[in-house]
Formats: sequence, C-alpha cells, structure tokens
Amino acid sequence: MQHRRQPDRVVSDKIAGKKTKMRIWNSDSDYQARLEVERDDQWQFGIDSDSVATLLSTTAEGTDLAADSSIPDWLDDSLAGLGIREVRSA
Repeated sequence: MQHRRQPDRVVSDKIAGKKTKMRIWNSDSDYQARLEVERDDQWQFGIDSDSVATLLSTTAEGTDLAADSSIPDWLDDSLAGLGIREVRSA
C-alpha cells in the first residue's frame, strides 16, 4: 500500500477523537492525484480530474472492494471536505 516517493503534502489531525494521517501526492502515473488515509486501518485512493476518488486498497477487515466499497462516515466526510464528489471501487 506504500507509495514509492515522498508525498507532496502530509496532514495529521484528530477526527472524531482519533489521530488520522493523510498523505497526498499531486501526481500519479494512473490518476490526477493519489491519497492515503491512515487511522486504525489504511485506505488508498486514486483521484481523477473530476474529483472522483477510486478506492484502490484498504486494510479494513471484511472489506471486499469488488462487492462493497463502503467507507466509514468520518472518512466520507473528510474526503468531501477535500473536494471529493464521489467514491467508487476499483
């Protein structure tokens, strides 16, 4: 799940009382940008030019990306705060 080069931006904050870290890359070979979110679990998204996030991977237990791309409400709200309009599965 790790990206090869250093992120362009790292944001750490407490969301709903838990430490959360976001790593943002402004360019990617497959997407306009890439985003990794780390809390109790990790989620990795590719962001396209239409501000649509594609869930690429997660360490959340019981998450089948092909069948269920649901993400926690706090994460959905955080992505919306970054300007993400929609989340899709890969």
